[in-house]
Amino acid sequence: MKNRPLCSLCLVIAILIGILTAGAGAKFVSELRPSPVEQYGEKDDWLIVRGQVYKKEEKEKYQILYLKKCSVYFQKDQQSQQNQQSQQSLIKESRMLIYDEKKNKIQIGNEVEAEGKLSFFETARNPGNFDQKAYYQRQNIHGKVWSETLRITDHTVKRIQNVLENIRVHCRNTLLSEAGEKNGSILSAILLGEKSQMDPEIKKLYQVNGIGHILAKKCTSGYICV
Repeated sequence: MKNRPLCSLCLVIAILIGILTAGAGAKFVSELRPSPVEQYGEKDDWLIVRGQVYKKEEKEKYQILYLKKCSVYFQKDQQSQQNQQSQQSLIKESRMLIYDEKKNKIQIGNEVEAEGKLSFFETARNPGNFDQKAYYQRQNIHGKVWSETLRITDHTVKRIQNVLENIRVHCRNTLLSEAGEKNGSILSAILLGEKSQMDPEIKKLYQVNGIGHILAKKCTSGYICV
């Protein structure tokens, strides 16, 4: 090997590739491993979820709150209230989604408590369809709750993130207003990473034709990924 530097270099490269592959494999296995809420919860279980809002997403009829550092309390039914908290099962979950149809005024940084039924994300039913479960799994999000009640437990606000969020929402609304819903939603997806208003069929056309990368990706922090 001393007289064959090229062989030594190839060996070093092979070792590095093996280490990187093993690391990626471990991350992949970690993503597929069931989270605590998947292990101990079942669909339609009644939950109390407490966590900090790190991102918001506005829809036409509801808003989605992204929570981190979640404490999840399982209850047998909706009638199990505060006087029975000592009998509730508590688990820790990294992140969860809260669907809020009342569109409560919540800001990024607030800590909230939501009550509602647990549900999970769907996998792609046909090849090429959007895999909701895999999409959220990559963000370490494994469950969601449609809230019946929602209240703020800590009014702490992350001002910079909220300012950026307000700017993004204002830009999105301006694009939709000036360019129309169809073209505005496409521009919003390309410029802001905001794909919630985009027609699923148009989004699929971008993906099928191999130009899905044109649509900007928004990081879990709310900023645009490049």
